[in-house]
Amino acid sequence: MGFGIPKPALTPTVINLSSAVFRHVNSALIARHPGLTRRPGRPRRNPRSAPRPGGLLGLALGPRQAIYAVVVQTSSPEPNVTRTALVFEGGAMRAVYSAAMVEALIEANVNFSFVCGNSASTAHVANYVSRDIRRMRHAFTEFPSHPEFGGWGTYLRGQGFFNADYIYDQAHLPDHPLAMDWETFAASPVNYRISAFEGVTGETVHWGREHIHSAQDYLLRARASSTLPVIMSPVHIDGQTWFDGAFGPTGGIPLDSAEQEGFDRFVFVMTRTRGYRKGSARSGWYLRRALSKYPALVESFITRHTRYNETRERIFQMEREGSAYVWAPERISITNGNRRTRPLMRAYEAGLAQARREMPRIRAFLGLEPHVL
Repeated sequence: MGFGIPKPALTPTVINLSSAVFRHVNSALIARHPGLTRRPGRPRRNPRSAPRPGGLLGLALGPRQAIYAVVVQTSSPEPNVTRTALVFEGGAMRAVYSAAMVEALIEANVNFSFVCGNSASTAHVANYVSRDIRRMRHAFTEFPSHPEFGGWGTYLRGQGFFNADYIYDQAHLPDHPLAMDWETFAASPVNYRISAFEGVTGETVHWGREHIHSAQDYLLRARASSTLPVIMSPVHIDGQTWFDGAFGPTGGIPLDSAEQEGFDRFVFVMTRTRGYRKGSARSGWYLRRALSKYPALVESFITRHTRYNETRERIFQMEREGSAYVWAPERISITNGNRRTRPLMRAYEAGLAQARREMPRIRAFLGLEPHVL
């Protein structure tokens, strides 16, 4: 994309760039125009009105003259990765670490034609498709500290430990912090799937564009895909009762979704370290009583650890054979229910640093040329 130097003025100039490229534009302009000197701009902090993704870029032309470019992302590029699927694992608040991979992929111009996720990573799917870095970061760092997000207070009021009515409905209304950019999402060339588990029959569904025609359609299915039994109310769609997609055949990593689309090469973005192994459920007797209406869900819950560990073993075997790239946290201390902004921000930044370090290897695995800004 080319752009020129506008006439000296204080009027904002909009430059459409992808992701964090904005932070390199000053250097590029100064290299072409040595008479310019850098003057840092101050990013806007209001999540409802901040430009996406980026901030203010200031170039000083003289003592009283400056050009400010508000950097935004308004469209999705054509995919440059078409034979490899991007697969996001869920993981409740641990997904703050993997959420940073969305930002890293967008800024590195790694554009998959297919992405899938379940549970918490339905947010990753939505924000990768709509290229919404600001929303991705906010959803896992600042938003969880909102008093309506959840906790024992909302649980005792009958709204669930995670208040799904707020998380997947009210917070996404226009002019709210998590308002979804449906126009960009719908226009994107990226194909996607999000998964959920039917509590009575044991069916797993992978919803995609053919099922989703509005932001509300997506959010309802994201809510279903993220619904944990007992602590959240079940979701009813088309006369069936849906729960977290992690109860499906792969135990929480939607490899089956990508394979059903015909893929045999994968980039897996995990939320557990490489050495992790899931233990067995300890509350089977309670679940059989509390969830007696959902026999398939109970059985899946009790045996999930076996399926999850087997899926991970298969994924690491794919990695050894060269058909998968596995990105797993080097270390992570975030727990499922962590809602404090400061540790969540630290986890996000740690994930972003790791994702950027590994990006040259990811691009090499995908057959992409080294990324030059």
